[in-house]
Amino acid sequence: MHTTFDNPAAFSIIMPLYNQEQFVAESIQSILDQTLGDWELIIVDDGSTDDSGNIAESFAARDDRITVLHQANVGRAGARTTGIARATGAGLAYLDGADLWFPD
Repeated sequence: MHTTFDNPAAFSIIMPLYNQEQFVAESIQSILDQTLGDWELIIVDDGSTDDSGNIAESFAARDDRITVLHQANVGRAGARTTGIARATGAGLAYLDGADLWFPD
């Protein structure tokens, strides 16, 4: 992870992810396209049985603001809780693996 508690990102974005391989690349790209770049993205692969986790890992390998955590499936709320526990940002935001943000 690129941040520390001494120098947190402006926002920690928590993305619970479960079997969203057809959408997750576009979802992550919508975060990368933001005009504000001071963020960390914590993707919690919640036991996906498709290629979602691998797609997320490929983005994390290219951008150190992205962290991917893998866990057994506990549901969206549990995945968000896992992400929050790792967050270091001054604020929290949420985006599900099939959702998009506009650039601004």
